[in-house]
Amino acid sequence: GSVEHTPEFWTEQVVSNLRAIAELLDGKDAEARLMRAEVLRELGEFDRAASLLTTSFPQELTPAVQAIRRLVEQGDRYVRQIHRD
Repeated sequence: GSVEHTPEFWTEQVVSNLRAIAELLDGKDAEARLMRAEVLRELGEFDRAASLLTTSFPQELTPAVQAIRRLVEQGDRYVRQIHRD
């Protein structure tokens, strides 16, 4: 099932900080783009996160891209551990 709601322990300050981080991350660098997609996912901005994940990433980031994409598709906003293959 979808877990789109905001995690109950998040304060307005947490959400505000995540939004600031998302805006600070530069989309030119692949790792920053991946981090921005992750922050947008946690904010519930799944369309924006999915759009970033369709851009080109180096092969070594593929497992993380795929893991975050799965979480986006599931509507999952929670912080999750990503296992490297």
